[in-house]
Amino acid sequence: MKTLAGIILFHFSFLAQGQELIPLKEMEVIKPLSQYAIEEWTMNNGLPNNAVMDITKTSEGFMWLATFNGLVRFDGREFKVFNRSNTPEFVTNSISSLVVDGNDQLWVGTNGGGLVKYHQGEFTRVHTDSMRGSIITALEEGTEGAIWIGTRSGLEKLENGSISKIRESELSAVNVTALFFDYKERLWVGTATKGIFVLDENATVNISQNQGLQSNVIHAVFIDSQDNIWVGTDQGVSLIRSDGTIERMDPVTGAPSGFTNRFLEDTDGNIWLGSNDGLRRFNQSFELVDYELELGHHVIQSLYQDDEENIWAGTYRAGLQRLNQSKFLLLGEDEGLSNEVINVTYSDEMIFWAGSDDGLIRLKEGMIETFKLGRRSAGNRIRDIFRDSQGRLWLCTYGGLAQFDKGKVVQRFTVRDGLCSNNTRRIVEDGEGSLWIGTANGLSRFKDGKFETYGVESGLSDKFIMSLFIDRTNTLWVGTNGGGTYKFQEGRFRQALSSDAANDIVFNMFQDGNDAIWISTNRGVIFINDSLEFNITPKHGLLSNNIFQVLVDNSGQAWFTSDHGIMRTSMSDITNLLTEKADKLLDFRIFDRSDGLRTGNITAASISGHTKEGEIWFCTIKGIAILDSENIPTNEIRANTLMTKLMADDEEYPTGEWAVLPAGNRRLEFHYTGFSYYAPEKIQYKYKLENFDQNWIDAGTRRTAYYTNIPPGDYEFKVMAANNDGLWSETAASIHLTQKAYFYQTAWFFVIVGVLLVAFGAFLYYLRVRQLKRRNFHLAKLVHERTRDIQYQNQAIIVQKEELKQLNTVKNKLLSVISHDLRGPIAAVSGLLGLLKSGHLNYEELITQSNRLNNEVHSLTYLLDNLLSWSKTQMHGIKLKKENVALKKIVDENLKTTLPMSEQKQIKVDNHVPEDCYVQTDVNFLGLVIRNLVVNAIKFTHEKGQIYLVAENQDGNVLISVNDNGVGMTKEDLEKLFDTKSHYSKMGTANEAGTGIGLLLCKEFIELEGGKIWAESKKGKGSSFKFILKQGSPQTVHAKRS
Repeated sequence: MKTLAGIILFHFSFLAQGQELIPLKEMEVIKPLSQYAIEEWTMNNGLPNNAVMDITKTSEGFMWLATFNGLVRFDGREFKVFNRSNTPEFVTNSISSLVVDGNDQLWVGTNGGGLVKYHQGEFTRVHTDSMRGSIITALEEGTEGAIWIGTRSGLEKLENGSISKIRESELSAVNVTALFFDYKERLWVGTATKGIFVLDENATVNISQNQGLQSNVIHAVFIDSQDNIWVGTDQGVSLIRSDGTIERMDPVTGAPSGFTNRFLEDTDGNIWLGSNDGLRRFNQSFELVDYELELGHHVIQSLYQDDEENIWAGTYRAGLQRLNQSKFLLLGEDEGLSNEVINVTYSDEMIFWAGSDDGLIRLKEGMIETFKLGRRSAGNRIRDIFRDSQGRLWLCTYGGLAQFDKGKVVQRFTVRDGLCSNNTRRIVEDGEGSLWIGTANGLSRFKDGKFETYGVESGLSDKFIMSLFIDRTNTLWVGTNGGGTYKFQEGRFRQALSSDAANDIVFNMFQDGNDAIWISTNRGVIFINDSLEFNITPKHGLLSNNIFQVLVDNSGQAWFTSDHGIMRTSMSDITNLLTEKADKLLDFRIFDRSDGLRTGNITAASISGHTKEGEIWFCTIKGIAILDSENIPTNEIRANTLMTKLMADDEEYPTGEWAVLPAGNRRLEFHYTGFSYYAPEKIQYKYKLENFDQNWIDAGTRRTAYYTNIPPGDYEFKVMAANNDGLWSETAASIHLTQKAYFYQTAWFFVIVGVLLVAFGAFLYYLRVRQLKRRNFHLAKLVHERTRDIQYQNQAIIVQKEELKQLNTVKNKLLSVISHDLRGPIAAVSGLLGLLKSGHLNYEELITQSNRLNNEVHSLTYLLDNLLSWSKTQMHGIKLKKENVALKKIVDENLKTTLPMSEQKQIKVDNHVPEDCYVQTDVNFLGLVIRNLVVNAIKFTHEKGQIYLVAENQDGNVLISVNDNGVGMTKEDLEKLFDTKSHYSKMGTANEAGTGIGLLLCKEFIELEGGKIWAESKKGKGSSFKFILKQGSPQTVHAKRS
């Protein structure tokens, strides 16, 4: 992250416009510790225990804290505790040390509970005799994934699942306090009584007080990037330099004098030291972080730097602390200001001025100096600073108008000199050289040494003046404290805005480069130009109605100061808003304490300014906050996202698996988190449920998504996060789920209902046709009996024919929704019935057509039988009733039903099944299979062909074959034969149609029986359909089924 320049020197340049501020000279120096923002987490805001003994982080994004109340997982917003109460692998709640190895496994050392491993959501306790009851004091990963374990009773090593104790005599029973591997893969072992031991493959070397260490009581060992060894002892710090010399760090230089518990080197090469008297940073010299903590709460036990360059410190009594560099350059009491409540900033020749609640502050050549303007506090409370065209510097105070020169007040004007009030607030100069002074009791004009007063009699409805402004036409604008905005024209003040603004409190005004006027009020911001007056309010995204000031920087960004902090949006967005005149939200970026401000409170009614170089100087109640608007430090680390929980009707499902939700589920909750620790409270989220949401849904900072009554189907929930600077994660965290359906929600249910509706319509059609036939017969009889009424009867016949025509149209509409395969047989039956109805057939033709009708009805019955059986299988409504069956008899019975079809094509069908062949099966299903296979063979066998059925016993099973010498099939046809997706169907040798489900039905029944079916064929040579059933026995043999 880019840092702002340090506060070392100031460079001032003369600027012509009075309210523009001077730029700071940027210098590549170390940023003072006072420029770090400190955030704290204790038991008061969610931390389970205030003693944080160690800190680390796993790759998924969670931070892990070792505390006396268990292992704590932290995502920047919430803490989750793992201890004896919810994790049986922990036999104690006291956690002492943590380390994450190269496989992203978290190793947890405990005080008396041994070693515990955490990986991918699971805890495992390391069960060994040596670890039982061990007090672990240090953990470190060595080469090839070995974990080195320091305990109160020696040094141990975990490798390949087993633990071995280091048996060197010096380390056999020593109290190990610290472990660290250097760049030469040597292990440095700190002890509680014997100094340091350095282990390599060849020897063990002891470094102790005899060689120059501060003490033999070691608390921490650390190797920096320069190969220097930092040693923390109970009596301060020793430094073993890369050349082997040992230096004791003198407390006079700022080094710790007592217990030094942890070291850390940050990305800038600074060394951070955690000790019993606080946190220090070292870069050529020591600096102590100034904590506002009670005595005894400064003990630092652990240090960690994350990938966003935040410094984390775990304390013994004061919880967890985070230090991050501010986006702002801050000037307050720590930097030399005598008073931090700043009301105005102003610059002129080589000097920067600030008006506070307790005097005038001058910053010149890096020096900060405060000037008291008098003994009374009112005279030192400065509200405005202005240098007029004659070079005089004027100060508006609560003790009158003061002229300041050469470090002192050279002249002061009060009510005794003609001012309206001593409470002066604003000053401007018009084009004629007159000074206008706004006070709490009216407006004064100062010209030629005399004051002239303007009040209610001049047109002002309120005498409390909040702001003054001279526009480019030399017109004076006046903002009041509840009386609105006025313009001074022709010697009087007139309301400048509409009646809606008549009671506004006007904090500030300015004119932009397009001559538009921006008025900051207690009703938001009012924009006014020649053709438009528009009020920007919280409904457009403002944090508050109370806007103190609007500034526009060099890059076209508008900055708003308010009682809720600082906001920024682009002028192009504002222009679009003004053009559309709609209640659309502006895209505001909020700057607050999370960005490094010491307070979110901008000084009320203050005047902040900006330089030509883009620096903005904000007035706050905690000093001056300076921001380089053209080079704002940006957090380049994108926020990772993680699914943490899936809840369905109060039942939790694992997030790492495909979740299958039961039918009838009503409520879904997706819990997720994002990892960005610079400002976790500012992480923004968006999510989308694929196959349900059309677009991404903006969730703001909310970390739970809710859905109710989603339809059955497969879904993928995705979530992304943006860090505090709006950079979105590159990939989304996701979870897949299936919402199961009730039967009435499935497609099959709608298919069956559709088929039933079609069948019912066909039945109604049949009844209607039957009714019409009877009526026609009656009419024909009447024709013969009543020849006298022939004309009337003929007319009735014409009417009836028209009705039949209409009914035929209805029939066509009904049959259009029936499946293609049922349409053919029904159409054939309809045609034959029409011939029979005509009465013009002789006896032989009648017999022939009756046989055809019988065949078509038989075919239709066969098709409907298949459809109904198949629908039962799809509804899983089939129940097998197995029994022992004499196969030959069953074949004979079912061949009789196919005889009309085979005789029609003069095909010979032979049953070669042995008499003593028995199978164990459901008789009805077996009959259906045999009929389907024989009908299929007849369909694809030419006239006068041959079909035969054979069977043979095979190892407890019976292989049954239906063979023909028909047209045969190609290899491609065979592959599609039993494929449920292809719905394979072809026309027979006599153009017979089929449903395409007969063979699928056979396959389902045979597999339901536990058997197998397949086909063998060659194109032009015929086909053989074979299936296997369980062999039966002669006992209780089914003879004939009624």
